[in-house]
Amino acid sequence: MKSLRITGNLNLDFASCARLVDMANKFNSRLDIKIDNKVINIKSIMGVISIAYLESDYLEIYAQGIDEAEAIKELRDFIMTLNLVSTTTI
Repeated sequence: MKSLRITGNLNLDFASCARLVDMANKFNSRLDIKIDNKVINIKSIMGVISIAYLESDYLEIYAQGIDEAEAIKELRDFIMTLNLVSTTTI
């Protein structure tokens, strides 16, 4: 299992939510976001929209499967384009 910690908030607009979900659906791995004791499947547009504006000190993205390293790298690269405070692969 690979994971990525994001310090700050996602603050995704609808287009960014859709891009994140489309990107996640390219991978076979299970991809989840954990924020404030909620775990959301990144491949679900409704799930991602439901947390797009939640405020939290940090959130974590988890990938589990055969292409988990590629998935984390691509998600990290996308999230960095959103000018978040910090990302750390853990």
